[in-house]
Amino acid sequence: MNNMDEYIKKYVNHYAEIVGSQNISSIISKGAVSSEDEARELISFIDTMCRQSQSDEAAGKTVLGYPAKTYDAEKAAMILEELIEDCGFDYLIDDDLELD
Repeated sequence: MNNMDEYIKKYVNHYAEIVGSQNISSIISKGAVSSEDEARELISFIDTMCRQSQSDEAAGKTVLGYPAKTYDAEKAAMILEELIEDCGFDYLIDDDLELD
């Protein structure tokens, strides 16, 4: 998980806390997806994180001390998808997973 800088890790963990997923934080901490179930959970989380980011930006909220921007969610999503692919679960990724 070479492309995940500390801000993105904190960003992902922030949204993992919001949705109450310790599994996502665990995946980020170990830097690997160990099973198809974890990959599916991470894919679902990506969608949730992106939608919540849209809501946060529209509401003018701050995330980690900065105005919420969907750009950050898109960047995190790309990095998380790369992690899923690198761990061999690329066949689960929907190429059309984008913010509406």
